[in-house]
Amino acid sequence: MPRAALALAAAIVALLALAPASSAAGTPTITLLAPANDAVVESAPGTYITFSWHVDWAQPENTVVRFETASDPAFTQNVTVDTNACPAANVNCWTSVQPARVWAPPYGSDWYWRVGLTTAGGIAYSATFHFHAIAPPDSDHDGVPDATDNCPTKYNPDQRDSNNDGKCDACQIDRVSPRAKISPGSAKRGHRAYFHARMHDDRGTVRFTITLSLGRHLIAGWRFGWTSANWAYHYTFWTMQPLPRLLPPGAYRICLKAWDRAGNHALSCSRYLIR
Repeated sequence: MPRAALALAAAIVALLALAPASSAAGTPTITLLAPANDAVVESAPGTYITFSWHVDWAQPENTVVRFETASDPAFTQNVTVDTNACPAANVNCWTSVQPARVWAPPYGSDWYWRVGLTTAGGIAYSATFHFHAIAPPDSDHDGVPDATDNCPTKYNPDQRDSNNDGKCDACQIDRVSPRAKISPGSAKRGHRAYFHARMHDDRGTVRFTITLSLGRHLIAGWRFGWTSANWAYHYTFWTMQPLPRLLPPGAYRICLKAWDRAGNHALSCSRYLIR
């Protein structure tokens, strides 16, 4: 080989030895972990998908991590982007996210996700993963998945559990009677009569009657429909019209009787003086 050619080859080798490492050596590798590619996952209010990934980067930089989702693999439809900054000292400072979002029908079904990191050479992306979202089983169609429904065989969207035993009221026979108490009182003939009472039921509502009697004779009665019953609240009732002046004065009996929806009842009576 001519000397000139040898000199040129040596120069090229020397330049290659001095040249910086290729840009590939400084590119992060992003591995998507969950959900796995083509996974079928359940999604519903309160049942949210957790996405996770891991970053390997031989020559890390300060970066912004991008979590992206879309309804098409080209990331042009229904795109969402969440970001978080991570320092070069800890490029894995953000490796999971659980969006409070429902992905299943009627909101959608097939989705794509990827993770990107900003670098000096631009954004480096992971592979793109696909997942198919389905609604979890809901046997009673009350909007609460069977897995978390405390009464999955009966429609009970409120999930009411009055005795806090983990089983919904809808799946238990109500054997607890309501509470009722009517206070002693008094009124004048020719004036309205006022009655004061307290009521409670472990399942929240009662229907009730109030009666006013003299001896064995019923003087008046009032019937009320389903009403919220809270023992902390003091209920006041009054007659629409003044008491007739022809009523004999004396000690009357005022009674409150309350029923819950299962037919359990409670009775409370007190002295009521009419002057």
